[in-house]
Amino acid sequence: GCPIRRQIVLCNRKEKGLTQKQLAKKSGVSISCIRYYERGNVEPGLFNLVCMADALEIGLDEYIGRKIVQKNQKLCI
Repeated sequence: GCPIRRQIVLCNRKEKGLTQKQLAKKSGVSISCIRYYERGNVEPGLFNLVCMADALEIGLDEYIGRKIVQKNQKLCI
């Protein structure tokens, strides 16, 4: 798995003060899947990705490592 995405889930979860179990409950994604994602063993499918991003209150662009860098909406990785 991509270390950047793994870190985004892990860092955002910890920043929000959530345990893996709490994120699982809030997102509807199983705790075993969250563990696999955070360890980088597997990448989440689109449905789980959206559920976790919503639960963590982050956009999909942020989750995949893209940020808007200027007002002209340029995206960079």
